[in-house]
Amino acid sequence: MAEQGMSNITKMALGCLLIVALAASVLVGDAVLDEYGYSLRNDRNGDVTDLTLGAVNTTTDVGTTGQYPYLQSITRCYNGSNYNISEGDYQIDEGCSDGGGIVLLDAGSDWATQVVNCSFVYKADTDASNDAAKFSTGLAIFATFIGIIVLTYVGKLVIDLIKGKK
Repeated sequence: MAEQGMSNITKMALGCLLIVALAASVLVGDAVLDEYGYSLRNDRNGDVTDLTLGAVNTTTDVGTTGQYPYLQSITRCYNGSNYNISEGDYQIDEGCSDGGGIVLLDAGSDWATQVVNCSFVYKADTDASNDAAKFSTGLAIFATFIGIIVLTYVGKLVIDLIKGKK
């Protein structure tokens, strides 16, 4: 009887290992797809007017949430007097799919709270990048179900171990 219990435990442990391996490959696939979705985006030009720059070393969002994702570069940024902000005065915060921003550096402290108009390049959504994001979401849901199955197997394994000791 004890031999049969050990055999069941061995089978369950093997099942757990296989499911964990499947879950790991799903999570790696999800990470790869996330980067793949980013690379499927296209560079696109954008303009924003009346952007009020924040304080030094704080990010000023460009556009509304998700309007200009993955900000790449500023091609021109100027105030009402037509003075251009220099590249050494700011850095780009690329952000994510929710958008990016401009961070004033110490050298650009004169630009703090200035209202500017900017032209920039950002990574726009494409049908392919949206499909990759949907597939990635599906993989994450699948990985969640795998986690539930693994926890079920581990619980059964612990119960069998406890029963075997009696």
